[in-house]
Amino acid sequence: MQGGATAGDDREMNNEPLERKPIDRVRARLEALLKANAAPRCGARSKRTGKPCRGAAMPNGRCKFHGGKSTGPRTPEGLARSRRANWKHGHFSREAKAERSRVRAAILALRDLCDSI
Repeated sequence: MQGGATAGDDREMNNEPLERKPIDRVRARLEALLKANAAPRCGARSKRTGKPCRGAAMPNGRCKFHGGKSTGPRTPEGLARSRRANWKHGHFSREAKAERSRVRAAILALRDLCDSI
């Protein structure tokens, strides 16, 4: 065995550098990382650090945490569906407020009637 060779290595020793072909997987991974790093960034400022968000931006310019997903319902049907989905109990609905107002007016009218007797 000559110096530098290992057991089971039957290559001849020479002074030329070893030719290695890059692994395609590694090259593809590096290219994907370069593309990902070149993508536009969100840029929303942090209240705590004052630094811009480094998340990848969506088409509207912000990341998924700073307003990248939904822009809300746009059609009348979508708005109606959204209102129905957000309905909790109806205590502050227009009809409930009107009913309470009528009851208050009736109570005041009865109180005035009782005071006049």
